Amino acid sequence: MAGRWHNMIVQILKELCEERIKSRKYKKICDGNSEPLAISYKKYTYYYQPDLYLVYPKKDIDVFEVIDTESEGEAVMDIVYSALTPGIHCISVVCSDESKLEDIKKHARIILNKFFDEDKKSYARIFNKNYFVYVPRNAKSFKAIKKQLKKELDL
Repeated sequence: MAGRWHNMIVQILKELCEERIKSRKYKKICDGNSEPLAISYKKYTYYYQPDLYLVYPKKDIDVFEVIDTESEGEAVMDIVYSALTPGIHCISVVCSDESKLEDIKKHARIILNKFFDEDKKSYARIFNKNYFVYVPRNAKSFKAIKKQLKKELDL
């Protein structure tokens, strides 16, 4: 269950992305809980629920994950499912624990360099180390966090 910090970060990301919709960079913003992403393999389909994802006009997708109380393993699974999302363009992670974020970043680099799409292109292309951002749990200023995320995530 998402806590106060998690919900605040998702809200800030949503506001920043809404600004990008006005500039027509993105077509729409989606909440993974209400609009999960279907990841299919043969007869099986898994419905991945990222915290937030953005759809470009050409159907590419940017995924945003907010890591707060999730274990390192759960965060790694989010990275794997992000990579398997059809049309994935980029993944961004915001984390409340700086040491956990560094470990998640290492896992992401390893995993995404070993995964390849159907065209034999490495998923390393969706990894940008700058899009793994630490925001302390005790950060209270909505405005300051919004400014930080806008700058660090190029939103």
